[in-house]
Order: sequence, then structure tokens, then C-alpha cells
Amino acid sequence: MDMAESENQRIVVVGGGFAGVTLAQRLERQLAKTVEIVVISAENHMVFTPMLPEVAARTVNPLHIVVTGREMTRRTRWMKAKVTHIHSEHNEVVYEDDRGESHRLSYTHLVIACGAVVNLDTIPGMAAHAIPLKSIGDALQLGNALIGLCEAASIADTADRQRILSVVVVGAGFSGVEIAGNIADLIERVKYYYPLLREMQPRISLLQRGKRVLPELAYESLSEFAYAKLRERGVEVLLGTTAREVTAERVILGNGESIPAGLVVCTIGTATNPLIETLNIPLEQKRQPTDPDMRVKGLRNVWAIGDCAMVPNAKTGEKSPPTAQFALRQAVQLAANLRNELAGKPTQPFSFQPLGLMAAIGHRNAVAEVMGMRISGLPAWFLWRGVYLSKMPSLVRKFQVAVDWAWELLFPPNSVELSAQSERKTDQAHYAAGDYVYRKGDPAQHLFLVQRGRAAIYRDEEMGPLGTLEPGDHFGEGALLADGGEGRRSVSVRAITPLDLLRLGRGDFQRLADSMTVLREGMSREYLLRRGATTAMEMLMSQPDLFEFQVSRFLRADLCALEEGVSLGKVLELLGDNSAGFNIVNAGGQVTGYVSRTEVYTAMQRQLPLDTPVTRFMLLNPPLATPDDNAIAATLKLLRHDMELLPVVDDLKNRKLIGTVCPLDVFKHVSGAQHREPAPLGSAG
Repeated sequence: MDMAESENQRIVVVGGGFAGVTLAQRLERQLAKTVEIVVISAENHMVFTPMLPEVAARTVNPLHIVVTGREMTRRTRWMKAKVTHIHSEHNEVVYEDDRGESHRLSYTHLVIACGAVVNLDTIPGMAAHAIPLKSIGDALQLGNALIGLCEAASIADTADRQRILSVVVVGAGFSGVEIAGNIADLIERVKYYYPLLREMQPRISLLQRGKRVLPELAYESLSEFAYAKLRERGVEVLLGTTAREVTAERVILGNGESIPAGLVVCTIGTATNPLIETLNIPLEQKRQPTDPDMRVKGLRNVWAIGDCAMVPNAKTGEKSPPTAQFALRQAVQLAANLRNELAGKPTQPFSFQPLGLMAAIGHRNAVAEVMGMRISGLPAWFLWRGVYLSKMPSLVRKFQVAVDWAWELLFPPNSVELSAQSERKTDQAHYAAGDYVYRKGDPAQHLFLVQRGRAAIYRDEEMGPLGTLEPGDHFGEGALLADGGEGRRSVSVRAITPLDLLRLGRGDFQRLADSMTVLREGMSREYLLRRGATTAMEMLMSQPDLFEFQVSRFLRADLCALEEGVSLGKVLELLGDNSAGFNIVNAGGQVTGYVSRTEVYTAMQRQLPLDTPVTRFMLLNPPLATPDDNAIAATLKLLRHDMELLPVVDDLKNRKLIGTVCPLDVFKHVSGAQHREPAPLGSAG
């Protein structure tokens, strides 16, 4: 139920990151206890994001860079929930708890500090195959994946080792440079545990659209230093290079070339947080524009800070960048502004002179710009560690991270891989045009559903494709249904265009199929239908004479047609004498649908009244044929639509019904014309 209204003033902060936590701390000090402070966050903790690369590199314990907001405040009320909507006209937010139930909470002032969200959809295949670095979960996944690469390479053939031990990092800003350096350090240090990899140099590629790494730095000499140190560590830095497409095994570059990728890390791609879009206020560069005092433009009591906000900086006359340094300073200034606003005093514009920028580039090297000074190498590395250690959110966390760093100097990193059960995994996959989803004879691991793109099915590639797969199709179930789920692929499937698939792991599929009889029976039936279609296509390709079997040869003059106005009751009556079904035509004799017992049974399940017109339950856009079409190819269409009669029209544009074809007539003549045993059955399994 909804939270009871408070008689006191209430400040609601949406977001529990750097900005939200700092703001809550400051408000506690500056406001009377009668003012209620509420922080709503989707997580119960904040992450010290500058150290995510070190977590991925197994240098710092992941629990040592996270801390709950409750530990850092005294009287603030923390709510672990997701804010889904802001009703600024009613001064309330709508939030959803862990059970999915919605609640409303009123506010006197609202502060939006929810940050931006990751968007990997700008590059095809990035969302399916790349790991971002925005959360503690991302860092854990990346570190585990890097150890997994070493494990896979250590048992692979010599020719495959270099391809497997290849990492591509997209984006050479601060995150990209830091993670590339940390990846090089981790692999170099854990290679000792893998005798076959000790003499290998992993291929780490860093892609950057611009002309230099760390373009945020004012001094180009620091970018050049970082570039040189990365190259010394074996990182291949590709400037002026973009990623056009990402697959499971390679990254296709903007110039059409490709580089192998056992693992892809994405440090680019952010999008507007959907929450701020509910304000219906025009955005600026995907961020919420504010007045100089951080008040959202056009709203009296809604404020915004951090990555989601476009805050003017009075000190420089420029917009504030989305960095933690600015978010912290905005939180400090906003706390003072809210205090003044509640006291009826004027607010102040945000004004901050940046102190500098720093980046750790691996192997105890860093670069730093601090108050106009340039520092690089080991001194900058010590400075980086000292500054960030001082900014850790609690004394306990400072001590824990210091111990982690001391331990890392003395001992090699942890090389434990926490393997996931891949056969239970449900995820996405992307394939470039020409890539194989699987080859004939491969073990079956997934059921596939086509989201975007087209693929071809092959038994023998020299004979051409047996069929195509379009968005909405699924395939691969045959081998999963056979041999207790341990079957092998009977055909190959290859992408015709860039292909996006949803993959359901073998274990998940088998559990669903075992638990849902209707799913298993439906999949089995679909598989058999497609297998029959594939067999017929093989027969056509192996016996060219069968292409002479035109539809006109089997055309029946009986239209088997009903007009669109006929009712469900009338169809029930007529189907008693006709087991095949009826074509539905309009007043002009054009085919608009098809109805059979299947559609009638569906109508009965929906409890439609007997006077329901057939147009409400008929099969729309049924497959059609013309007299000149090949009869075998035309009747194959029926197998996917559960139809027993093929409507024949004068032409596909006009769609005027001129007769029907019974598929049994076609197959009877084809069987009589064959001079060899039927081809073995197969489908996209």
C-alpha cells in the first residue's frame, strides 16, 4: 500500500550513488530534524566506480569498494526500490518494490541523481557479446571471463590459442585505458599457472575513434605517454578505428577488416535514464538540463545532479561533465541551495574549478593533471592511489583496500574461475553475414529464436540452401528433442544478413519441455512439419524434372469458398460435411482468409458466440499460389500454416480465387515420378 503522508517537509533523493549519498550526508548536517530525508535506490549500496578495473584484475576485493548508504548516514531513510515515474504536477513519485507492487510517495522537494544507463545497442552484436564496466557485477564477470580465456587457451590446439587469448577493448577514454592496462597485468601475472601459455603474448586491442587516447586530458604529452606505455605492455592501440559489428569470435572494424576477439569489453555507450524522460522536458545531449542552481528547467521543486543532469558551471561557463568529481561538488552545493530554499533565502549557482584528472594505465604507471601540473609514471601512480584511497567512503573500506594493495605487491592474483553452467544459460547472440550459427554434426547446446535478420539452412552447401529462417522463427529444437537432448545437428545454419538471436540453453529448454506438455508437443509438431518441408526441398533440388510440376496441373475448379459475412455457427454446420476447410473471400472474390477446424476450435476456446463473423477468427493472409507456380514449392507453404487446401489465385496482387489444390494430389504424383528412395529426413535441428 502507499506510504502514509508525513506532516513534515520531505526531500526525496532518487539515486544512491556518489551524488545521492553525499547529498544525504550534507542535508543531515544542514537541515532541521523535522525535515525528512528519503533516498530511493535500485541497489542498497554505492559502488566506488574508479576501482572497477582493479576488481576485474583481481587486485581489489569487490566487497571492499561497495558500501551501503545506511552505513554512511544517520537519520536518512533508505528505500531499496525502483522509481518508475515522476508526477511533478502532484509532487509525488511512483516506485516499485522487489515484489513488483507499485507505491506512491509525496515530496516537498525532489532531487534526481539516478545517473545514466548503459546502452550497447549502438553497435550490432555489442549487447550480445560485450561486457560493459559500469557495475560491480560487470567487474566480477569480466575478471571471471579473463581467467576463463586462459583456461580455454590452455587446452586448445596451438593454432587456436592466439585467437582465444585475444581481448578487444572498445573506447580509449579513462575507463578503456585503465581496463586495458589492468587486463594486460592480470594475464601476464596468471600465465605462470599455465605452462603452455607462459611464452605466449596475449593480443589486447584498444580501439579509439579519435586521434589519441585519453582525449579528456588537456596535455597531449600525457596522452602520448599513456599510448607509449600501453604499447610497451603489448596493448595494440588502434587510433582512428571504430567497431562496426561484434560477433562471438571477432570484431568487424569500420573499414571492413576484422580482428579476433575471445572477449570484448565495451567502455562506451550511455543512454538517457528512462526515469527523467517521464518529466516530458526536452533533454540536452541525453541529459536533463537545469538552471544554474541545479533546479530542473521549468519546475519549482525538482532538482537534478550527477551524470543524468546537464548543469551549467558558473566558474568556467561550460556544462559540467558527467564525472564523479563534479557529481560530488554538485551535491555539496545543492545541499546548501535546498537549505536556503527551505529558509526562503536565494540559491547560488553551481561553481567549481576542476582539480584535475588522473588515470592508472597498468604496471604501476599513471598519468595525472593536477592544478595545471603534469605528472606521469610511478609518481602519478602513487598519487592516483593516494587520492582514491582518501576518497573511499569509510575508514573500514580505506583499511581493506590498503591491505588489498599491499597483498597484491607480494602475491600473484587469484586465478579461480567461477564457471557458469552454460547449458542453462539464456542469452543473446549476434552473427555477421556469412557466419555459421552451427554446423552439421555439432553437439546441440541451444534453441534459437530469430529476432532480426535472415539465415539459411544447408544439408550440403554445394546444393544450395534448403530453406530460410526469418524474424519470429525458431530452430534447433530437433536435436534437443532427440536422444535425450544429447543429439547432434543434422544441418548447418548460416547467417545471410547480420543476425540477432535469442538463445535458450539446453538445460532451460529441457526443463520447460518436461514441465509443459503443450510446449513439447508443439515443438515436436513444428519440427516434423519443417522436417517434411526440408525433405521436399531436397527432393526438388536432386530431381530438377520435378520443377515441371506446375500448380495448374493439379488445379480443382471447386473454390471451397465462403463469404466474409458468414458466422461461426454456419461454419460449424458446413464443416460437418467438409473436413478440409474453406477459403474466405470478399464480395469481389478476393481471398482474405482461411478457416478450418483449427480456427473453429480456437474460437470455441475463446467462447465466441455463434453469430461471430468469420473475419474475427479466420487465418489471415493465408499462403497463395498462381497456376504457374511450382506445385511442390507451393504446397510446402501449407505445412507451416496447418492448411489442407491451397488457394489458387489469378495473380498475387489481385488475389482473385480461381480454384484450389489438394496437397495429397501433388505428393501422390510426385511419389509416382520418383526413381529412387526418398532422401533422409532433416530440418534445422
